Amino acid sequence: MNLADISVFDLREIEERLELHYSATHRDGYTAPCGACGEQVTQDSEECSCCGTPVVWRNSWEWKRLYGSSEQRIRELTLPGPDEDDELGRELLAELGRAGFANTSQKKRWDKARRNISEKDLRGMINHVLDGTNKRGVLSHLLNWTDKVVREAKPKSKSAPQKGTPQIPSMPGE
Repeated sequence: MNLADISVFDLREIEERLELHYSATHRDGYTAPCGACGEQVTQDSEECSCCGTPVVWRNSWEWKRLYGSSEQRIRELTLPGPDEDDELGRELLAELGRAGFANTSQKKRWDKARRNISEKDLRGMINHVLDGTNKRGVLSHLLNWTDKVVREAKPKSKSAPQKGTPQIPSMPGE
């Protein structure tokens, strides 16, 4: 999900627009129109009641009390997730309790592993790294392992070396 797909409101911007009409006692009652459908969204909403668009309020005590850090929620909503046809990726992230990959680089590495390693082998690798009780660093460990498997699985030519391949001289007496 992109940041453009989320309605993000900043209470301070609303207060600046209200200028003389601003009232600190009514601060938690302010609403804003949803970016997707225009429906008024209150500060105690996590999503638009009309269209379901995720909503995040910055600088709102009410929203923070209910849902926590607005910046953390934006990060969670914009994490790159697995492709729609990637059931194994969704299972893995659900098992780890994560909303998505940490960054696009991590997602690209996962996609590369899916393209080059059979699903059966990937499942075996996932089960192996999940056997430990601590799930911290499991995804990084798995991706490092898949990178190594893909790198080592490249066919090695037994014919003449390709152009640019360094030649290791044979030792005398061999």
